[in-house]
Amino acid sequence: MADQVGTIASRAGITLYELSTQAASLEEAYMAMTADSLDFRSDAA
Repeated sequence: MADQVGTIASRAGITLYELSTQAASLEEAYMAMTADSLDFRSDAA
């Protein structure tokens, strides 16, 4: 995929110095999407 992006960018006259393919696990994607969620709640006594 990175090679395809590099080719398209080159044809468009865009210089890219580094491309790398990164993959996240399903757990990592879920944690990133729910990072702002509140996990624990307690009632005031």
